[in-house]
Amino acid sequence: MANDNKNTDTPFIQWMRLMNLNMLKAVPSSRERASQVYDRAIILAVEAGFPFATEDFQNAKGCNLESAYCSAVIGGNIRAAQSIEHALGRPPFILDNVDPGHWNTAGLHMTGDRVRGRLARGFKFPWKGEKVTVTSFSDDGTSVVACSYYEPKRDSRGHKTGPAKIRRRFTITRGDIVADRAERKKAMDVDHEPEET
Repeated sequence: MANDNKNTDTPFIQWMRLMNLNMLKAVPSSRERASQVYDRAIILAVEAGFPFATEDFQNAKGCNLESAYCSAVIGGNIRAAQSIEHALGRPPFILDNVDPGHWNTAGLHMTGDRVRGRLARGFKFPWKGEKVTVTSFSDDGTSVVACSYYEPKRDSRGHKTGPAKIRRRFTITRGDIVADRAERKKAMDVDHEPEET
């Protein structure tokens, strides 16, 4: 039976259909291996700059959407990021001075602090006088959890000798972000007011 949607499916849906029809045909397979291949196929489509429709990730159950989201944000594939946000039922959390850190897996020349950008798991940004790292998002999509850490102990060669210890934990809503931005703007305006003579 022919697929009536073959001419209207997005490139991403066509790619995933091709993957589903052909993956692991030439090698031994397992559920774990299939899951890993499926996740890599999604990330490859995101990093390759496929155009995404809002509904493309609605049926992407059981895959690692957070990793795909990191790749979308780092690589600037905003349509993919918006599609994943829609699937997760989560609005974007956009802050100032966001650093994606070590998550640049695609070699996408997009590392370093951004004036303003979306947050994804593992990203760093300044918050209330601390440099914090995103650890998770709430299930209902209303907040992000970010932690600051104590400086780790190091051996004589400078290698970390133990796990990072949390210094402070923040639960941040979009309202908190708006309020923080307004506070910083107000402080900047006060700093730049001309002195009376």
